[in-house]
Parts: sequence; C-alpha cells; structure tokens
Amino acid sequence: MDIVRKMTLIGATGRKVIEVVIDTGASRTSVRSEMADAVGLPLSGEEEVFIDASGNKNLEIGGKLALRYHDKVYPIYGFISDCLSCDCLLGMDFLSLYKVQIDARSGRLHFR
Repeated sequence: MDIVRKMTLIGATGRKVIEVVIDTGASRTSVRSEMADAVGLPLSGEEEVFIDASGNKNLEIGGKLALRYHDKVYPIYGFISDCLSCDCLLGMDFLSLYKVQIDARSGRLHFR
C-alpha cells in the first residue's frame, strides 16, 4: 500500500516540504539525495547496498533524518539514495517506531 503525504525534511542548514510515500513493503526509510543536499542532512558514512523492487542494486549512505508532520518532529536514522523516484520513502522502520496507523479510506496517518 502506498499513500503519498507531505512532510517537512529538517536538516542542519534548512528545511524543505517534501512529498513522502508511505510504503509498507519497504523495510527502511530513504530520502532522495537532492533533498538531503538541499537541507544539509548529516551523513554517517555508513554505506549499504539496497536492492529495489526491480532487482537493481543501489548504493545508499546512512544519515540522521528529521521529519515534521503536523507540528511534531520525528527523528529517524535513514538512508540517502540517488535512485528514488519520490522525495522520501517512509518504510516500516518509521511506521513501527512511531506506531503509525494508516487509514486507507481517508488517506490519513495516525500516530500513537
């Protein structure tokens, strides 16, 4: 299930409203590298190979992310990717950590 929402990506040098895709099939959260650069996200240097749904291997770098949704900030460790077709992909790591419930009928997210 994919639900598209807007959130604010917060970095060391700025903030940017981005489009996020909530993907219950993704194990972790990733941000497109252009968005990470635009707000100055701090990177950890940790690299990981990610295999996408098409079977392509992509290199991602870890970093500390902070996303704001309805005036609350949600920090999470995620990955920066050159191959995302959306600004940010919220994976099960984020959904589980913040106990997010998805209301598919209304398209709303509920945080516990």
